[in-house]
Amino acid sequence: LYSIIKQRIKEHPDPQGWEEPILEDIRPYTQQLWFNYTKEEKLRFLRHLQHLWSKLRHRIPFQIFLQLNGAIEEKKLELSGGKLIHLNCTETGIIVTYFDRKSGEKKKVNVSHIYNCTGPVLDVEKSMNPAIQSLYTNGLIRNSDAKLGPDALPDGRLIDQSGNAH
Repeated sequence: LYSIIKQRIKEHPDPQGWEEPILEDIRPYTQQLWFNYTKEEKLRFLRHLQHLWSKLRHRIPFQIFLQLNGAIEEKKLELSGGKLIHLNCTETGIIVTYFDRKSGEKKKVNVSHIYNCTGPVLDVEKSMNPAIQSLYTNGLIRNSDAKLGPDALPDGRLIDQSGNAH
């Protein structure tokens, strides 16, 4: 699936880097594709492609996209990806220590703002949402195989920790 998406983007490049038309082509099929993957295929997809798929899938309005690109070009915004090691709040800002994904090096940067773009915690065991915690603690839900939220059937019925749909 990723190879097809990547090839389509390469064949039909948008000068602004906007992949929305390509995604709209496959959007009607993504749920069916996901439900037909085996547990191993889902985990492999997530291990190798989740960050790229999320980037493509979670769209922002086009005008905001253009504003962000402008801020990057004007050196007002810098995007970094990696694994967070430590945050230290100081009077002048926040010192972020992280492993940079591109260079593989440990880096430190002093910033005024941090935007977490990883999305919500989907693993029900780690969720801080009181409703999710209560449902999980009482055995009414369990994690999906990929830990992307509660396990459920295609019709939306949740699966409890005993494997029963309700």
